[in-house]
Amino acid sequence: MILTRAHCLRTARGAISPIRASPAISSTARALLQRGYASDSSAPSFDDVNFSKKTDTEIAKQKLYSLTKDGQWKLLPAKNGIDRSYYFQDYKGAWRFMNSVAAEAITRNHHPEWSNFCNHVYVRWTTHRPAGLSMEDLDLALVCEKLAAEHEFAPVAQLGIQPEVMRAFRDSSFECHSGVSFKKIWTRVGRFADDAIAHDAYRLWSNVYNKLYVSTQTWREGDPPVRAFVYDDKMGFEVLKDLADKAAGLK
Repeated sequence: MILTRAHCLRTARGAISPIRASPAISSTARALLQRGYASDSSAPSFDDVNFSKKTDTEIAKQKLYSLTKDGQWKLLPAKNGIDRSYYFQDYKGAWRFMNSVAAEAITRNHHPEWSNFCNHVYVRWTTHRPAGLSMEDLDLALVCEKLAAEHEFAPVAQLGIQPEVMRAFRDSSFECHSGVSFKKIWTRVGRFADDAIAHDAYRLWSNVYNKLYVSTQTWREGDPPVRAFVYDDKMGFEVLKDLADKAAGLK
């Protein structure tokens, strides 16, 4: 199903059923988290993680462990957030996933720093006020895991970075769009998604709250850089992370 801008807006207003975060974790859930975390002797202490203020660090560590134990989600170098990449069968699968995550972000008023190209999606969760890794970040990372499974998440082989392909994307020029809110920016992303699906022409883009970077160049599925990007998860991660850094003002 092609997702139009109207569908994007309907979804953002709650057409899907948001996964609500409970304000307090039940004693049963707390016990299950503690059991999994405590039973693994190799589990890190996470004592050096920069959690945001007023975070229940005991529960946060247990959720962090559940997300990072298989190596997919990783702590950022500054230990103030987590990130990972997802790879889907095609762009439509990636777009359905992003649209569902965007609806959750709008509902919860907590937004990802993320990038996309073709079937690759890079997602980073961190909190700016108060700064650090928050319970909202961890809860929405868990939501991402659920939604990715629903939208045909498909691991691909790690082939290694190809420098010439990296240059093809890093040397691209970008337009910067700013909006009053994440919701407004996401409407603009929907227009690019419509165009990509209609014309099989993909742009490299990144969104951090109300700022959107979009490549002026488009690539088609059969172009050599796209084929390399689609089948190389390491390169995809590096390119999309770099762009998210730029959008976040880190580069």
